[in-house]
Amino acid sequence: MSSLHGAFSLQRAAERHIPAVRLPDQSRSRYPASRGVAARMTLERMTRTHPRSSAPVINAVTMPSMLLSGLMLPMTLGPTWLDVLSHVMPLRYLVDAVRSAYVGAYASSALLYGALVAVAFAALSMALRTRAFRRAAA
Repeated sequence: MSSLHGAFSLQRAAERHIPAVRLPDQSRSRYPASRGVAARMTLERMTRTHPRSSAPVINAVTMPSMLLSGLMLPMTLGPTWLDVLSHVMPLRYLVDAVRSAYVGAYASSALLYGALVAVAFAALSMALRTRAFRRAAA
């Protein structure tokens, strides 16, 4: 009986509106990728009315990205068409760069491509963040 009561109380808690929580400022982070994620989450929060409404959007983007980047398993283990498709995902180059650095191949092309993708991500996220904050301040 108590487990049934617990399930109902969890359901009632999920149905109530949870007020928005202000997150600490992450703009001073040392990592440019985290700045981009913080900017994207800030934009999501400004455009969404309910905190839980952005979860499907985030899952729809991150799960295919993780699977096609080779983060879970190397893409060479999959079919050829999937390996070719995964070269479209920029995260694949970051994963390959980390793997190359881990084995000590610091002069490899995979590490160079990964560094270029990381710099491109940082520049793009900073540009989008600056634009969003300028619009919000205006």
